[in-house]
Order: sequence, then C-alpha cells, then structure tokens
Amino acid sequence: MARLALIWETHVSANRNSVRFQRARSLSENYDCAFYTRADGGVPEEISIPESAVHVCPGESLVSHLLFPFWVVYRILVTDDANVDAVHTSYHLVCILAGFVCSVGGKTWILDVWDHPRLKIEFLQESEGIVLKSALMFYRAVYVVALPAMARADLIVLTLHSKFAETNGLPGKKVVNVPNGTDLALYDDVRTETGDGFNVVYVGYVQPSRGVDTVIEALSEFDSANDQWTATMIGPATDEDERRLRRFARRKNIAENVDFVGRLSHEETIARIASSDACLYPFPRRQVLRYIYPIKLFEYMALGKPTVASRLEGATEVLEHDVTGLLVEPSDAQALSEALRRLSEDEDLRAEIGRNAARAVERYDWNGINDRFIAATDRCLASQGDFETE
Repeated sequence: MARLALIWETHVSANRNSVRFQRARSLSENYDCAFYTRADGGVPEEISIPESAVHVCPGESLVSHLLFPFWVVYRILVTDDANVDAVHTSYHLVCILAGFVCSVGGKTWILDVWDHPRLKIEFLQESEGIVLKSALMFYRAVYVVALPAMARADLIVLTLHSKFAETNGLPGKKVVNVPNGTDLALYDDVRTETGDGFNVVYVGYVQPSRGVDTVIEALSEFDSANDQWTATMIGPATDEDERRLRRFARRKNIAENVDFVGRLSHEETIARIASSDACLYPFPRRQVLRYIYPIKLFEYMALGKPTVASRLEGATEVLEHDVTGLLVEPSDAQALSEALRRLSEDEDLRAEIGRNAARAVERYDWNGINDRFIAATDRCLASQGDFETE
C-alpha cells in the first residue's frame, strides 16, 4: 500500500459534506496516510488516520504561517519520519509551496485544487492590524512562486471550472476535473415542508464580497403578490460586515424581513434550507469566485429547492436556466429581484425546478466523485512520475 503525506493547512472538518472530510476519508481508506497540518484540530473518528500519524506545526499565528512549509519539507525530505512515497497537498499557498519543494526532492506530488489559491489573499486584504497585514505580504510573495509551481505537480485534481487551468497555464495532460458534490444519504429523512409566506435562504459568508449587499438591494425592490416574505442569511460575518449589512437593510426599509442568524450547525443549516421556498447563490464576478462549484449549490438541489444563481462559470456548468435553476447576471439586483418575484408568484414553477434539480444532482453524489478521485490517484502513483490523463 502506498504511503501518502497529506499536507493541508487546516484540520479535517467533521462535516461529511465538506471536501476535506471526503478527501481525507477516501485517501485514508485506500492508502497509508500521515497528516501534516498547521491547525491542531485532529481528525474525525471516521477518518482512518491514527493519532500518531497526525503532525501539527509548532508556533502560533503568523509564526506558524511562516514556518509551516519549511517544517513540512524538513519532516518529509530530511528526517523522513513518515517514509512517504507521495505528497497530497491542498490548494493553500503554503501547501503548494511545500508540495513543489517535495517534488523537487523526488516525491510524487498530487495537487488538489478544490478552491482558488488566492482565497487567503482575498480574505486578508479586508483585514486590519499589523499582524494580518504582515501575513498578507507573506502570502502575496508566496503566490508569485506558487502559481507557476503548480504546473510541476504530477497530478492536478481540479475542483474548479476547466477555464481555471486554461487561464493559469496548467498542463492539460496532468489535470483531472473532479467537481464538488454532496452526500445524498444526508437528506433521506429531512422534511422539506415550507411554511407560510415566501422564505428565501442564503448560506455562506455573509459579506458584501459574496453578494449579500446585492441580495438586500434586490429584496428592497421585491414587488410580489406574496407580501409575506422573509430572507434568512446563514453563515459567519465579521462584526463590521454584519453592521454594514444591517444598516443597509434598515435604509432600504426591509430590516424586519431579513434575519441574520450567524453560523449554524450543518444539521440546522440543512433544516433551514429544507423549510425554504427558494435559495440564493448571489456571488459577484470576482477572480476567486467565478470558477468554483460551491457545495451549498448541491445541497440546495438535493433538497429540491429552486436556486437563483449568478451566471458564473462554475454555476452555469451545474445549473440549466429555467430548468434546474434561474440564472442572473452577477451583481444585477434588478434581475435577481425579478427572478425572486417569478418564483414567489408561481408555486408550480418552484416545484418543477425543484424536482428537476433533485434529479440532476444525483450525478454529483460524493460516492461517484470519490471513485473518480481515487482512480486518478491510483493511476498517478502507478505511473511513477509519468502520469497523463486518459
């Protein structure tokens, strides 16, 4: 059995619907894995990685950011304490840097791009304080090195739209497209009854940079025969972002209709989606957002909910307009408002799109996606550095 080092900046989430959980479970079921991380969160009991094989980088805050790639390389190439045959790295910039150096050192490198590598930079750009500003400078410097370094990976598992590979010069012969998905078994016992009025749900980071301000603008223009409507915003928000969005809702005279509930457990989030009439994916056209396949989209579909989504590359690959969802131009509040009006006033349309979505999402079940991922990994390891996609 091949021995793999999983090099991930963050710990493994216990959420069965997360990419980290699915990747860790698939890899640990098929290979002998060691886990190198910067965050001391351990691994869920469903993941077959013993505690003795979990290694956490020393240091706190900025120190661990700076130290992590060098610490990983030292442990794998110098001390060789895990005796690994290959390294599997996430999309985080420091992980890409570590994977690149391990590749130069003779290890097979599997790069798993399940989100945009610039994501950390985008978050830090909106941060304040000398420590976070220093981290931003560090990550910008790493990005300059990491972006071209990705092409050296022996296998690139791409969970973004294929245009990401084209625009970033990744060699097509090394790229295997594996989309995000959902665990369809999670919804077997979920009741999807809706209540009175018309309730829309958004799940994700509650920030203007995720299009929540466009949602509020659209709702303020919402002209519907169904005047009993509510909007539920589920997800984390900084204090400043939440204050800004609440002020915006008050200014638009819809504060009583918009409920900011913060971060909820996955079970409670699923329950809120199940009781909604429609769901939202309002992302603007930003570099780090346009190519992704957000898991929330598959959760909306699995629960049979019609989704109003921004017409971005990732979303348009999953949703068909007027069939499995409604697509609108990013940041177009008027178009978003009109789409919501259509859904609020046409129960048959909601039901039809919801049924179509539930059928379409079946091909995005994690079981099939994990099989594709492991098959590509097996071929890469067997090729001994001469992997090409079929």
